Amino acid sequence: MALMPEGKELDHVATLDDATRVLTQICGVSIPEPVVKSLALKQQGNAAAIAGRLDEAAENYSAGIALNPSTGLHLLLCNRASVYLQQGRCSEALADAQQAVQLAPPSFVNGWIRLVDCLYALGRHQEASETVAVALQKCPQFRVAPEYRVIVQALRKEGCNV
Repeated sequence: MALMPEGKELDHVATLDDATRVLTQICGVSIPEPVVKSLALKQQGNAAAIAGRLDEAAENYSAGIALNPSTGLHLLLCNRASVYLQQGRCSEALADAQQAVQLAPPSFVNGWIRLVDCLYALGRHQEASETVAVALQKCPQFRVAPEYRVIVQALRKEGCNV
């Protein structure tokens, strides 16, 4: 239990519903319904993806995207891009990854990783290499992501100067 401002006590927050209740009742913050629903759909999509139920995961992410939440849309797009890549739907994955990078803060490493992965999967290696350079400029922490070394090695095998 934690002590909140004005002496209000905070119980354990384990679920999205708990967090919504705390933010609304204790902190006085209102969370728009599309944001709450899209977060729940993202969680369901993540669980389905981990379990290998990729069609279900894509449906959950798509439903969350359709809600057009005021925040977190880039996360849904990035996750759906990952699922699409796994399904071999590389062009659709690329469209989602591009939109995720546009909507996300520049520091969203996963968006850059997903965008490079999509370009690579489509055989657009030079473009993937150029995207790595842009990512490094806009998101310095991209260089320390575990995937960075793997990306660089793969692109070098394809003759790209990264």
